This record gives sequence, structure tokens and C-alpha cells, in this order.
Amino acid sequence: MVSRLREIHEHAYGLRARVFRAKGRRWSLLAICLLGLLATTIGDEIALVSLTVRFAADSAPGLLVAGLMASGLAPAIVLGTTYGRLVDRFDRAKILVAVCVLQSVVAWAMVAATASGLLLGLAFALGALVPLFSVTLYTILPLIVGPDSVGSGNAVVEGTRNMGFLIGPALGGLIVGAWGWRYGLAINALSFMLVAGASIALVANQAHAIRSSAGATRDPASLTKRQTSLLIWRDRVTAATLAPLLVAIGATSILNVALIFFVRGPLRQGPVAYGVLVSAWGLGMVLGPPLLARYAKAPSRLSQLAFSGGIAIGVALTLSTVGLPLFLVACLFVLGGIGNSAQNIAILTLLASRFAGSERGRAYGGYSAFKNAAVLFGFVLGGWGGPSNSRLFLIISGMTTTVAAIFGFVIMSTLARAKRHPARADLGHEVEV
Repeated sequence: MVSRLREIHEHAYGLRARVFRAKGRRWSLLAICLLGLLATTIGDEIALVSLTVRFAADSAPGLLVAGLMASGLAPAIVLGTTYGRLVDRFDRAKILVAVCVLQSVVAWAMVAATASGLLLGLAFALGALVPLFSVTLYTILPLIVGPDSVGSGNAVVEGTRNMGFLIGPALGGLIVGAWGWRYGLAINALSFMLVAGASIALVANQAHAIRSSAGATRDPASLTKRQTSLLIWRDRVTAATLAPLLVAIGATSILNVALIFFVRGPLRQGPVAYGVLVSAWGLGMVLGPPLLARYAKAPSRLSQLAFSGGIAIGVALTLSTVGLPLFLVACLFVLGGIGNSAQNIAILTLLASRFAGSERGRAYGGYSAFKNAAVLFGFVLGGWGGPSNSRLFLIISGMTTTVAAIFGFVIMSTLARAKRHPARADLGHEVEV
């Protein structure tokens, strides 16, 4: 009996030790991903500042700067669904290493380039690789942290990325101001080398599960681009969540263009105030993930978290137009940034929870394409009306975002009632909410 009890104790102790080692291994792998993500995000922001300064001194600055902005959106819109199929079909770990190495090569080519046209072309090439990196990373993440920690993992990733967005522009301004735009591009290239090294370390230490899409029920190569795009719309909960949120995202994106004109016009402030408001929004996006991580753990509440974030953004933008002092407007922008991070965390976690591992690449790729199309639409609207009617367009932005988020709540409430009373709703079959 004593020997049997000792055997049971040793077995339990060994099992617990293996569980702790597995968890430690997972979070150490996540730390490698976060290190690379932070480095590349800061590097991207430094490169953006560097190229903006370089193109602003050219003979056709408007066209070049517009092209630079498009380089961050157009590739994701055009290639997002293709990347999703690629990630679901091939070895994800090898894709991650390959894209990081290619980013490093393109970034060093930008350092050596002198012609504006070549620099812009290389910016588009780099922009084409960024969404592939993101889709691969978000597909691997649930397999690193485990299914029970996807919400926490996404919150940590979102916080890390937002920290890069906050640090990068300020650091880029200092580097370009002190040494010139080419040194900023060199720092970006070095960051990609660091990311490539981190990705190789990840592949060398990660579990076999993240190397492939084992368990696929259908060959991703057999799916057309249209079928890949429609994947996220076949799940009712995902479709009911994303449809109003994409409207909200497009409306919110008006802010990116209209803000500088709102600061100069209705607020009657200068560049310092503009920087304060941009930093306030970034601060909110950094504060959001640690504040909201626990709310992203319940799959049934992810849609509500996303819509709550949309309402926070809409209210913040609308109230900022009523003539408040700069300090209060900055406080509202912190609230808007927190709402922005809530949306991002909730959507990424929702996609991970609603789709199997063999479909996540296509789900993330399809969402990336639709999201960036909505952002581009918002940029166009902001560029059209922002310069002359910045207050009006911010009001439209805020109210549209708020109404879209509230409408999303209504849709999800309808689906929830259909689940509780399936016989009373003509929805075809019961829906899991």
C-alpha cells in the first residue's frame, strides 16, 4: 500500500512538473514573438517617419506621401485572402522565417536606394510582406499559448504592438532629426534582422503543432479567393460581429486624416497639440490590453467587448467636437484608444475561437482584407471632407461609429434570443453565441 501511494505521488508530481514546464515553454516562446513584434513595429514607425521626411523634400511630395500611405493598406486588401490560404496550406513556421528574412533584405535595399520611385516601390514590397507576417503570427499564437489563454495572449500581443506605435514615431523623429532619414531606414533594417533571428529561435524551440495545419478537412488550395473571403461570413456570430464593426472601423478612420485640420481649425492649436492628441490615443491603446485582458477570456462576451469598444470610440470622437479644452479632448482620446484596443483584442480572439486551426489563416487573411478596405474608405472620406469641414466629419465619424456598435448589440441580442427560443425564430438552426 505504501509503495502504491508513493508511486501515485511520484506520478502526480511528475505530471504537475511536466505541465509547469509546458506552460513555461509556451510563454517563453511567446516572449520571443513579442520581442520580434516590438522591434519590427518600432522599426516600421521609424521607417515611416524617415520616408515621409524624405518624400516631403521631393519635387512631387503629395503624390509620394499618398503612395507611402497606400503601401500600408493596398497589399493587405489585395493579398490578404491569398496569404490566408498560403498559411493554412504550408508549414507556418517556415513561412514565418521566410517572411522575416525577406523583410530584412527589402529593408536593407531601401537603405541603399536613392531614387524616390525605387524607394516607393520597395515600400510597397515591404508593405506586401507585413500582412503575411501578421496572419502567420496570429495563426501560430493560439497554438503557442493554448486554447484557454488566447484572449490573454492577444491582449499581450496588442499591448506590445501598441507600445511600438507609441515609441516608434517619437524615436523616429529624434533619429531623423539628429542623423537624417537614411539612418532611420538603417535602424528599421536592423530591427528586421532581429526579428529574423527571433523567428529562427522560435522555429528551433517550438512544438511540432505550430509547424503545420494538421487536421484540415478541406485542402486550402482547392478554395478560390472568393471562397476564402467569404469564410468569415459563413459563421453567423462572426458575421454579425464583423459587419457593424467594419462600418465602425471605416468611420473611425476618418479621424486619421481629419485630425490635423480639426486641431488647426476648431481647436485653434498647433503641432504640439496634434502630437498630444496622437500620443493620448496611443496611450489609451497601451493601457487598454492590461485593463481588458480578463474580459477577453470569455468567448461568449467577445462581441460585446468589441461593440463596447466601438461605443467608447464613437462617444469620445463626438464629445471632442463640442468645444472642450485641449486637456479634456486628450482625456477623451485616451478613452478612444482604450476602445480601439478593445475592438482589436476582441476580434482577434473571436476569430481564434470560432474557426479551427486549419481555417485560421484564411479567417485572419479575409478579415485583414476587409478591415484594410474599410480603413482605406475612411481615409478617402477624411481626405475629401476633412480639410474644409473637420468638425462635421469628426461628428459623422463619432456618431456613425456609435450607431454601428449599438446596432451590433441589437443583432447579437437577436441571435441570443434565437438560441434561447429556436422555435420562435426563422433562423434555420440554433446559433451558438
